[in-house]
Amino acid sequence: MPLSRGDMQLSFAPLVKETTPAVVNVYAARQVQARAQSPFAGDPFFEQFLGGSSGKASRAYSNRSVPA
Repeated sequence: MPLSRGDMQLSFAPLVKETTPAVVNVYAARQVQARAQSPFAGDPFFEQFLGGSSGKASRAYSNRSVPA
């Protein structure tokens, strides 16, 4: 813990360098369900071509973070 403002640094680089050998593996994953909204939703002309889904399609997005 720094004792004064002069001892504090705005960078986490020294802390990361010091603690990196202790990190074995970090893994994070998140999956989000999102509804895509079409700009043509509710328009009968486009719904005849798009199958009348009203522009609402459910998609799953996945985000993973793995150390290099």
